[in-house]
Amino acid sequence: MGKIVKDLSDLCAVMPQDKTLTLVGGCFDLLHVGHISLLEYASRLEDLLVVAVLSDDNIRGYKGSERSIINEEQRVKMVASMQVVDYVYISNINPNGPETISFLKPNSIVFGGDINKDKLKRWARIIKCHSPETNISIFPRDTKEGMSTSKIIKNIRRMIM
Repeated sequence: MGKIVKDLSDLCAVMPQDKTLTLVGGCFDLLHVGHISLLEYASRLEDLLVVAVLSDDNIRGYKGSERSIINEEQRVKMVASMQVVDYVYISNINPNGPETISFLKPNSIVFGGDINKDKLKRWARIIKCHSPETNISIFPRDTKEGMSTSKIIKNIRRMIM
C-alpha cells in the first residue's frame, strides 16, 4: 500500500533521495478504470509514483459545490491502497503549480489526455520554468471505455430521475 504523507515536507523527509519520481495530481473521486490505467502508466515512468489527491476545498473551487462525492480522507486511502502508488498526499494547491514543482522537482509529470490544451500549455511553461528537467507526459483517455467521474455521476442521476 502506498504511504500516505501529510504534505510535501513530509514527503521529502521520507522519500529516498536516490530514486526518480513521477508526479500525478487529480481528484480521484469515484475511482474508476480510467484512474487505474493512468496510475499504472505513470508508475512505469520512474522509480516512484507520487500522487497528489486534491483536497475537497480545492475541488469545489473548480468543479462546483456538489463535488467531491467522496471526501478527501477516503479518496487518499483508496489511491494509497493501489499497489503501483508509492506516496500519496492531500494537496490544497494545484500540484502542477510553481510551489509544488519547484519544491518537488519531479523527473516526470503525467496529465490525462482530456486536459484542455490551453491549460496544458500554461502548466508546461510553469513546469519548465521551475523544473526544466521534468518530462511531461500525456496519458490518452481510453476512448474504448470512455470512463470519467462526470459520466458516472450523469448516469446515476439519469437512473434515479
